[in-house]
Amino acid sequence: MRIWALLLLASFSGSAATLQLQHGIEISSIDGHAVSPKQAYQLAGGAHRLTLSVQQLIDDGQAAPARLHLPKHQLHITLKEQEQYLLVLPQLGSADERRRFISAPYFLLSDSREHIIKVPAFNTDAKVPARRLPAANLAEQKLHYWWQRADAKTRARFKAWLSKQ
Repeated sequence: MRIWALLLLASFSGSAATLQLQHGIEISSIDGHAVSPKQAYQLAGGAHRLTLSVQQLIDDGQAAPARLHLPKHQLHITLKEQEQYLLVLPQLGSADERRRFISAPYFLLSDSREHIIKVPAFNTDAKVPARRLPAANLAEQKLHYWWQRADAKTRARFKAWLSKQ
């Protein structure tokens, strides 16, 4: 629980949510606005789009530490006011875990009550037009994201499956 000790040291102001980052995770923009890299951010409660990258050395027991590089990706998170959050990488100790992470990156977001959710990261270089869709919650935002990226055949299969539900 050393990580939560760090969160307790983080500043807390008014009704903002505090987002603390694991070393090696760098946010370059929040909701489309460029930000200076730092280890903690004060954000209003609600949905946020983070653009981030990862540069980290991982000690996997080999002679030299493994270098992990994840170029710019986006996360969509929803934060509650007056809550403290920690964004960390999943366990990446083995080469196999790192390969899986690079092919389908995700992060772990935990709150002060130690509720942990897995948040998928989306490549910002994807050749899909970026559109901000209004969404009631994070699950709906994710559905919108994947619907935009699906081809016509996949959409038809999904519609057929949905009509049976």
